[in-house]
Amino acid sequence: MDKIPSADLIHAHGSARMSIVTMRKKKEKPVRTKFNVVIERDKDGVYYGVVPELPGCHTQARSLDELQKRLKEAILLYLEVVKDIPEDHHFIGIQQIEVTL
Repeated sequence: MDKIPSADLIHAHGSARMSIVTMRKKKEKPVRTKFNVVIERDKDGVYYGVVPELPGCHTQARSLDELQKRLKEAILLYLEVVKDIPEDHHFIGIQQIEVTL
């Protein structure tokens, strides 16, 4: 089984989409691609990470270091299934919105 590269080694050329599978077959030199991640911690101290650019891509861990490793793995696994790297999204920010129940 091929070793999966870190999430930092995903390649996208300009605005064109590139399949990771195609990239591996062509043995192209990978370049870094960044994804935004939202991290939360629950009352039990478990960290949850979500990648908004990749719907359904999320994971959890008991430490931030482990969460980062798992997020990289989750991103790579997601892209192996979807086979395309999404076009760039520009992070705007996170807000908390209060509602009265």
